[in-house]
Amino acid sequence: MAVQMRRWLCQQLQVDLLCPDAMIGSMAVIPLPGGAAEHLQNQLFQQFKIEVPVIPWQSPIEQLVRISVQLYNTPTDYEVLAHALQVLQAES
Repeated sequence: MAVQMRRWLCQQLQVDLLCPDAMIGSMAVIPLPGGAAEHLQNQLFQQFKIEVPVIPWQSPIEQLVRISVQLYNTPTDYEVLAHALQVLQAES
């Protein structure tokens, strides 16, 4: 599921995959351009009640959203995340 959700999120957000599928376990990162990682993480929580790590990175990626696939996660959780990220990207 981590591989599928990573691919789907990258497609929705129109960003490239950072590594081959074989390197993915139960966690994966989604690269995002621009912005301050801490600010994005705070916005996701405050506006959408989504708690997900956003990690500062080097240019041109600048920040990584780390997803973790667990038994309690559903595809709908990732749809909500994609929507929230799209809204926040459109606002910036």
